[in-house]
This record gives sequence, structure tokens and C-alpha cells, in this order.
Amino acid sequence: MRVLAALAMLPLGGCAMLLGIEDPSAGGGPVTDRLVFSSTDFKISQLQTVRLHVLHVQFDGTMDDVTADATCTSENDTIAAIGGPGVVIGGTQAGTVTIKASLGTAIPAVAKATVTANPCHPVINEVVTGGASGGADEWVEVYNPCTNAVDVTSWTLVYRAAGTISGVPDSNLMVTLTGQMLPGELRLYAGSSYTGTSDGTWPGTSGIMQQMSGAVALRDGPKDLGSLVDSVAYGTVADANPFIETKATMMMSNGVSASRLPFDGNDTNDNSADFMIIPTPTPHALNAP
Repeated sequence: MRVLAALAMLPLGGCAMLLGIEDPSAGGGPVTDRLVFSSTDFKISQLQTVRLHVLHVQFDGTMDDVTADATCTSENDTIAAIGGPGVVIGGTQAGTVTIKASLGTAIPAVAKATVTANPCHPVINEVVTGGASGGADEWVEVYNPCTNAVDVTSWTLVYRAAGTISGVPDSNLMVTLTGQMLPGELRLYAGSSYTGTSDGTWPGTSGIMQQMSGAVALRDGPKDLGSLVDSVAYGTVADANPFIETKATMMMSNGVSASRLPFDGNDTNDNSADFMIIPTPTPHALNAP
């Protein structure tokens, strides 16, 4: 798991700061082991599934993934229920609930899950704007984090150049989606130079997405006309570009990925908070399995 690999490279003090735990080397309290979640307090939609990891932080600072062994509980299943090891499912009632993970004598992990009344919907989960095969070696992954299937027939994946503002047509139609997206389904749509397996290819041999700055959106209808279901802007994008959600994520470069983390489907409607730029893309796979 990339999140765990990144944590393992940090000194204990860095891990403590990132995970929000005390650094035993600093002294001033009893030394013990504890559990922490891979995400702090989080927000999801009703009927949305989220996968968290439970980490066992031992007194010497070493960490193990104990998701499969820990017992997770929710204080109110109508707001959020446990659907398996590390799996939290938004319920039918909006609100905030405490999720707890326990294992042996370790101090339990606690996180607040806020479930909004917004309906769950497919999201743009990962974006690559260029790879080893050139500008057309680009792709966009769409993910259905919901507990129900969603009919995406005639939905479109569209691109806007960084400077394209409201009132101006979308720059490019990438693909038109078809059929039902099943719960947990991942689809990958790509440029003509992508060498992996894709669910559809957009036209052109030079690529559609500008590598460093631009914006991609998922519409529930035709280009320019369908309502925005989800969007992500990256790099330096005009403030009036309608595909920005609050603030664009960081600038992209060749071979890297903009991925929703710390969990797949993380969607607070702020691109800068929902996406991380990581060096190892995960096509057709979860970002945080």
C-alpha cells in the first residue's frame, strides 16, 4: 500500500505528526502501543462505501497494518455501518458518528465519520496526463463508490483547457459512457498511446489533456449540456474555469498520477484536499486497497 510505504520512510517524529499521535521519543508520558486509522475524521455521502486501514503503532514506532484483525464498530448504524474489515458504509441518515477500531490491549483508534445528505455518485478517481509513450499516453479512471449501480448511459467525460472560463464550450469530448456502473466498479478511459487495457479510447494521436495544467469533468449528459457530476482541475487554472472544485490540485508532470486519497472516492468538493500527486499510478485498481 502506497500510504503505508510513505509512512515507513518517515522517522518516528514524522510519523507521529502525520498520524496525529504522540512521539514516544519526546518523553513526558507512558509509552504504549496504539491503533490509528489511515484517515483522520472524514466525510462521505449516504450509501457510499469507504475503505480505511487500521495501523498498529508499537511503542518503538514500528507500524503494522492490522485491518484484517482489528474489530471495528460504529456507535450508530443508521448513520454509518461497518461492512467488513476497515469498510465503512454511509447509512440512510445524515449525521456524525464515531468509528472505533480495537485489538488486544492497544489503545483503540477513533475517527468521526460525517455522512452528508448528498446522494452518492461516481467520481473521477485518478488522472494521468502523460506517460512513457508520449502525450497521448494519458488516462482518466472513473470509480463508483456507491452501494448501488448507477446508469451512466450518455454521460460524458470532457476536458477544459486551463484558461477556459464559464460561458465557453468544453474544449474536448473525451468519451461517452454506456451502461450501468456496478458498486465498486472502476473504468479507465485513455488516449490512443496508452498500452494498457481500457474501457474506451478518445480520438487523436497527440493527446487531449495538457500535461501540467487543465481540468477534467464527468457530465450526466452531452458535452456542454450535461450537469457536472464531478470534476478535477490541476495546476494553474483560471479561477472562472467551472471544473475547479474550490481549489485546483497541484501541477502535473509526466508519469505521475493525481489520485483521490487517503481513500478511494474521497470527495469533499475541494480538489486540493481530495487529490494527491503520487509517483506510481494504479490503473484499474484502488488507490488505497
